[in-house]
Amino acid sequence: MPIQLKESDLPSLPSKTALVTGATSGIGLQTAILLASHGATVHIASRNPAKGEETVTGLRAQYPSHTYHHHPLDLSSAASAAASAAHFARENARLDILVANAGVAFVPVDELSADGLDMAFAVNHVGHFVFVRGLLPLLRRTAEGSGDVRVVVTSSAAYSFVDKVDLSDVACRVPGDGGSVRHLPAAGRRYGRSKRANILFAMELDRRLRAPDGAGAGVRVNVCHPGTIGGTALGDNGAFGVPAWGSRLLHGLISTVSLTPREGAMTQTLLAAADRVREEDVHGCFFAPRTGWNMRYTHSEEVDLGEWARNEEDAKVLWEWTEEWVDKVLGKGNWGGE
Repeated sequence: MPIQLKESDLPSLPSKTALVTGATSGIGLQTAILLASHGATVHIASRNPAKGEETVTGLRAQYPSHTYHHHPLDLSSAASAAASAAHFARENARLDILVANAGVAFVPVDELSADGLDMAFAVNHVGHFVFVRGLLPLLRRTAEGSGDVRVVVTSSAAYSFVDKVDLSDVACRVPGDGGSVRHLPAAGRRYGRSKRANILFAMELDRRLRAPDGAGAGVRVNVCHPGTIGGTALGDNGAFGVPAWGSRLLHGLISTVSLTPREGAMTQTLLAAADRVREEDVHGCFFAPRTGWNMRYTHSEEVDLGEWARNEEDAKVLWEWTEEWVDKVLGKGNWGGE
């Protein structure tokens, strides 16, 4: 029977330090609130320093008993992601929970990152790859003392938009107006590719930490689909000929049949904190939310994605490609990590 997790499985977390990327809005913000409400010290990582500080200030005022800090992180740049990880490791003695939640969706296909990559792939996969790798020494040290450290990667059911992680055009800009409606399918495929990459990365990271020489005892890596979420700004960038009023209407329609941001945050929060994950040694798994007859969240459940998600060769190819790309951008051995 698949493993099921419920909100009642969330324990008290007074000694835990958590870091959530993309936590100024949507499910990232709700994940931060849930973790802090159970006693964790939560670092909110975001690209925009002003918005990050504003979010932390607002949360402290709204929840005086919670502990929040802001951490600057720009995932669109490998150099910035590496520097951010190094900064966090210098400033903090432990990290018990890392939720790689941040993401961008349906980015105009003529928009590349500072490193020359498709923006969705740069932010959703490469940036998190660099950031997580840079924090591994701190995660391992924490696990040595506690025996229980969590890394949760937020993917999406959009992985099904593609049938493989095609690396042949991740550094290609589509000429012309990349935000025109005719490029919407291509933007969807690029988003799907990045979400499929999230799954392969999480599975490979878990395997490497579990290897005899991986020195990852006590670090549990899992990946999840948060559900279809209403009330978030993901993909709301005014591109592809959708006017602001149309975007608002679409989000409103989605909200009537989707999970709330808090419900969408529940799966990754449970993987990050539930005692059952440690007690049953849950790792290298994919989870998704489940709903009742009224379309409201009931629990989160392990899902078998099939052989492709367990394909070690595909995951290794992606891992090694990403390492080589980052080495090319930053210089071999200059970006931290293992």
